[in-house]
Amino acid sequence: MKSRPTTAFVPALVKGEPRCETAITIELTGGRVLRLPATIAAERLADLVQALEARVSP
Repeated sequence: MKSRPTTAFVPALVKGEPRCETAITIELTGGRVLRLPATIAAERLADLVQALEARVSP
């Protein structure tokens, strides 16, 4: 009786588009890093940076 060879590969089906998220990375005072989605509104980004930098006064 011959033994059946074992399968080394199992087929897989991948559905949907791969997500490619782009981020904005900003280095703040003191080496802090702010990483946000690239879809953030420019005004919101400016508000966040201003608020965070105001908390670190020299």
